[in-house]
Amino acid sequence: METGDLCLFYVPYPEDSSGDGKTRPVAVLALSDGEHVLLYTVTTKYENKSATIKKQYAPIKQWQQAGLDHPSWIDVRGVLRVPRKLLEQRRVVWVGRLTAEDMTVWADYIRRRGKRA
Repeated sequence: METGDLCLFYVPYPEDSSGDGKTRPVAVLALSDGEHVLLYTVTTKYENKSATIKKQYAPIKQWQQAGLDHPSWIDVRGVLRVPRKLLEQRRVVWVGRLTAEDMTVWADYIRRRGKRA
């Protein structure tokens, strides 16, 4: 998995300590250490979100080209740091890849988020 890849991955619910969650699309950001990746959840739920939350959702403008079935956004708030080996062990399903334009937009959202932290 490389930066910009989209895959299906089991993501635990953040508010649930029981380990419950769901398999959902995630955007992969490969780390320079070569041993980990960051996974950002992808959502189709945008319209009913507050203006504050919408500012933290990077749009995937070319969602069909990326292999997605519906208009989608990358949530830059919630990120999972995962060992690359875990992805290999779980046989993650590859969905597609972000276009260069969508990767640039995503990177801009991540940078803006970092400046607020």
